[in-house]
Amino acid sequence: MRARRGSALLGVVLVAALTSVSARPAQRPDAPSPSAAFRVIELPSGRTLSSNHADLLATPVLPGSILKVATLVAGLEAGVITPDTRVLCRRQVEVGGHRITCSHPDLGRPIGPAEALAHSCNYYFASVAERLPRGALDRVLGQLGLPPTTPSVPLVSSALGLDGTRVSADQLLAAFVRLTTTTSVPMRAETRTVLTNGLHGAAEYGTAAVFSDRGVPALAKTGTAPMPGGGYKGLVVAVSPPDRPSRAVVVMTPGAPGMDAAAVAAELLGAPVIRVGRARAGGYDVETMPLEEYVSRVVSAEAAPQSGPAALQALAIVVRTFALVNRDRHERDGFDLCNLTHCQVVGRRTKASDTAALATRGQALFYQGRLATVYYTGSCGGHSERPSAAWPGAKDQPYLPAQAEPDGRAESPWQSDVTAPDLQRALVAAGRRGQVLRDLGVIDRTPSGRVSRLHAAGFEPAEMSGEEFRMAIGRTLGWQVLKSALFDVERTATGYRFRGNGGGHGVGLCVLGSARMAAGGRAVPEILARYFPGTTVQSVANDPAPRSPVVFEISLPAGEEREQSRIEEVGRAALSEFSAKTGVATPARVRLVFHPTVEAYMRATGKPWFTPAATQGDRVDFIPPSSLRQLGAVERTIRHELAHVLTRDRLKGRPIWVQEAIAMDLSGESSAGDDGSRRGGRGGTALSCPSDAEFREVRSAGELLNLYRRAAGCYAAQRAAGRRWDEVR
Repeated sequence: MRARRGSALLGVVLVAALTSVSARPAQRPDAPSPSAAFRVIELPSGRTLSSNHADLLATPVLPGSILKVATLVAGLEAGVITPDTRVLCRRQVEVGGHRITCSHPDLGRPIGPAEALAHSCNYYFASVAERLPRGALDRVLGQLGLPPTTPSVPLVSSALGLDGTRVSADQLLAAFVRLTTTTSVPMRAETRTVLTNGLHGAAEYGTAAVFSDRGVPALAKTGTAPMPGGGYKGLVVAVSPPDRPSRAVVVMTPGAPGMDAAAVAAELLGAPVIRVGRARAGGYDVETMPLEEYVSRVVSAEAAPQSGPAALQALAIVVRTFALVNRDRHERDGFDLCNLTHCQVVGRRTKASDTAALATRGQALFYQGRLATVYYTGSCGGHSERPSAAWPGAKDQPYLPAQAEPDGRAESPWQSDVTAPDLQRALVAAGRRGQVLRDLGVIDRTPSGRVSRLHAAGFEPAEMSGEEFRMAIGRTLGWQVLKSALFDVERTATGYRFRGNGGGHGVGLCVLGSARMAAGGRAVPEILARYFPGTTVQSVANDPAPRSPVVFEISLPAGEEREQSRIEEVGRAALSEFSAKTGVATPARVRLVFHPTVEAYMRATGKPWFTPAATQGDRVDFIPPSSLRQLGAVERTIRHELAHVLTRDRLKGRPIWVQEAIAMDLSGESSAGDDGSRRGGRGGTALSCPSDAEFREVRSAGELLNLYRRAAGCYAAQRAAGRRWDEVR
């Protein structure tokens, strides 16, 4: 719930006896740097797809637990351990005079080498390093292209990546790619199996489980180690997918652990890519690139000369929307979109186009909660066109009207003279039957003045649409001959003369017109509202832009510390899921306070004992974890309250019932709308929407449960009427 209201989740039961334990002060970890360093490369070419802070990636640093990969291979190949060697983790180990505690869950049983790698168990790898010859580890490091260990540093410290040899993040990426995608590092088949299982386990259930949470199959390894000059940083290297990797990534997060680096890497590898087919004689060459690079390159090719920032940004949003809606256009050809006018022209990135793509990163046009079907044209000649007029049979969406340009200017006049033999050749190439063109004339026009039908005497069929005729001429004689269907035609001594205005099909955004609007001081929202009335700009699900990971501040009662990693895991997965559903960005920081007793929770929140949690801003207060476990509602309660945290700004000022119903819907609580409430109540009886006063004055769990049911019914009714989640009031 919001604003310190208790949240009695549906299905809540009364707790008869609760355990009291002493409180532990809340801990505030340092926030990570807001900007991670990363590099994503294409495999097997090694081409950089995207990168950030190349200087940090080239700086030699301690590799942390990533070096355990080499330690594992060396230990197995030297016979120090076997695939069946199991060790019971004692949770702490002395390394270089420092006591290091294992952060993975206490499994309560011996673990083997693959599981030890997945959980990055310091105790296990320290026990391996104590018996490992230095030469065995140096040999593997050399095969990976990494420098040997430092002789003056104890081997255990080197094997865990905590002291000695320093390598750059780029070196770690190259080594990891070599190890996971080639056979250039010699090892026995059983060693490779253990290695692969361990790296897969890290991404599935271990230190990099965020990959699995976000549906990104990968082989991965995380590490946390000191930074030069003080502080620490998180590292992760990964390839995806595991069987035939097509991309690899390295991420460094100064001031944050490897788990946070993994969150950024999962977003990068999970980000959309576009496969572009470049036409050549006899087929296509396919190039894969990140969506945002594609947007930049299309903007650079399609924008009007001297376009201002607002025009470029508006075009970037339209280009991105078009790409996402039409990415299966060339599925049968083995790629997404071609680089021709049939799809979108792809050019070279420029500083201006990169800036436009970055400024609108992840944004697209939506209509009634769905991606809009959008088009754009070079110049609409003073008046835009409806889709069905350009392409017979196309659906005329309400946000794609035929309308005059804001200034009414009939821009871009042009003239072309075409000989009769050339016209005949183009018509034959387009599949028309005939040899001699006896006459050519316009039969009808659209309300915008474009040719809707014309007659080509001497050919069968003789009638064709204006856009069909323009495409036939363009494919054979070039796209500059008939720049648009907004033309007049007259007979000449050698053929026909075409006089027209504009360029392209005329549907949607006018590139030249939007550039004039931007030059006149119009902002991006005004430009898009003019050309696509009724649409909204929203962040697309699975936003391709890497964001700084959420910082969780988790305070737990004494004795419950082992639950911290699981709570954070649930929280990260929930926020990522809800962000994808709503298009709302995840918060930068969330504080979760689990009180030692129900009494302490009541004192801190002022809420009754039967409510398990209360949210205010980015802080959530909970009853004790033991009490939540008794209710069977640990994960459900966390998810419900984080739904409030994510939507608090979007729903500011809405009734409490709206906020609670949306939290139930997002978190997937099964009772949201059951018991007939989707129609307002049992047996069709209408239920009134709860007032804020009813929520504030609730006196029992039963009363609150009834309020939730009524809220769910009201919410379901408005959604059934076509409202989006954030339009419910």
